[in-house]
Amino acid sequence: MPKPWISLVALAVASAGPALAFGSVGDVDGVPSPMTLVADQTSPPAPVPAPAAALDRAAPEAKPWSLTLFLENDSNPMQPFEHNDRHYTHGMRLSFAHQPQWAEDIAPYVPFNEAYSGGRTGAGYFIGHSMYTPDDITLVTPDPKDRPFAGWLYGGAFWQRDTGPVQPGDVGMMDHLEINLGVVGPASQAEGLQKWWHVFDDARTPRGWDHQLNDEFGFDLIYQHFWRVALFDADGLQGQVVPRAGFTLGNIHRQANADAMIRIGCNLPDDYGPGRLDQPGAATGLAERARVNHFSVYGYARAGGRAVQHNLFLECNTFGDSAGVNERPLVGELQMGVALEFWQHVEFTYSVTYLTKEFYHQAAADSYGAATLAIFFGF
Repeated sequence: MPKPWISLVALAVASAGPALAFGSVGDVDGVPSPMTLVADQTSPPAPVPAPAAALDRAAPEAKPWSLTLFLENDSNPMQPFEHNDRHYTHGMRLSFAHQPQWAEDIAPYVPFNEAYSGGRTGAGYFIGHSMYTPDDITLVTPDPKDRPFAGWLYGGAFWQRDTGPVQPGDVGMMDHLEINLGVVGPASQAEGLQKWWHVFDDARTPRGWDHQLNDEFGFDLIYQHFWRVALFDADGLQGQVVPRAGFTLGNIHRQANADAMIRIGCNLPDDYGPGRLDQPGAATGLAERARVNHFSVYGYARAGGRAVQHNLFLECNTFGDSAGVNERPLVGELQMGVALEFWQHVEFTYSVTYLTKEFYHQAAADSYGAATLAIFFGF
């Protein structure tokens, strides 16, 4: 039977816990002493780590974005049965849209914010290029009664607010504010772009770019107001009318516009109609749209016009001597198209727009085709 003092020492050593492990006090030449063995056998187990889930932080909510490519052209492939290459002949724009906090923060400081109480905001950024030519691009010296060669390379940003989803019978509204900044003239690189493109499509060789508008800084401030009214919703088929009115002020354009769009189809999206190059689509409903995965298809028609006070691409440079023509004060417009949403938030639209004559001595009215590809995503 062990002596009492040996039992007391062993108990004291055991209560010291993990401090007396293999090779600790009492070991001799790496061989554990009896006290170490007793301590190892009686040491409490190591603390159990907290569950991994308790250490993980909540994942941030995905931020909804949209990326949209706009293409417009008056000939193939945008208008398969037309072979025009005149006036407004080509345009393209790449636009990013999202719903940032700063867009929400400035809403209270914008007039008439009370009408949008409880609504949504959105914003976007874009870069674009447009090209304008006379009727006959093969003339070395263009016809002085025709519009001049001109290119427009620009970028900008927009801000939007709307009233949010509306109940049947109510009227939805959206405001759109946009600023465009860019350059007109040789610096826009329109001459090189058109000549490069015509190498591939075997079209007429443009020869009059030496007479294009001179380099000039350009800007446009744009405001547009939209309304949305439901016409019917029966058996999965819906109809809406979307009127719009606004104005543009700048050294590129000074004009007022008004039109109305009717669209009919299945699962109409929570927006104000398909965007186009001179009018990005709505970014205010991206968060709700990201949570919905459905197939949507509809046809639409838009009719209206604009009252024009100044169009730099028709007239001449603000300063200096350049070619130009006199614009008509009123221009009518008719657009018809189809929109399709599929593959989990991919939207494709195609349309054809018909314009009345834009300047005096214009030989014929114009038209152009347009296609957009929009992708809605979050990260």
